[in-house]
Amino acid sequence: MLQQLGNELNPDPTDQGMRIVFYNLDTVVLDSTSTTKYEVIDDMEFNRKLDSIRYELVHLHRKIDLHTESAFSAFMALDNAVKNRHRLTHKILQHVAVVKEQIEALLKSPSFDM
Repeated sequence: MLQQLGNELNPDPTDQGMRIVFYNLDTVVLDSTSTTKYEVIDDMEFNRKLDSIRYELVHLHRKIDLHTESAFSAFMALDNAVKNRHRLTHKILQHVAVVKEQIEALLKSPSFDM
């Protein structure tokens, strides 16, 4: 899903920053099981990495919400709205890359093979 989000938000010089994505990074399952994993998984470093990824996904979800909200708000009437949307899109794409790296690193860790 992160790859798809990155592809759809990737800047196109002709769209003037007006791409809108409707993604729901459903972090409810991650939040609801965040404490349970400590009962099941003994590796605290692995659990810390899972918590870090969960935090990053929640943060990314908020950026995506802000991106969508800004497209339909009075914000678009401001002179610098397109520039700000481009900046936010760039920040989302950077964040997607970071989260993907964290997930890939976690999947390659020895603790994942439990």
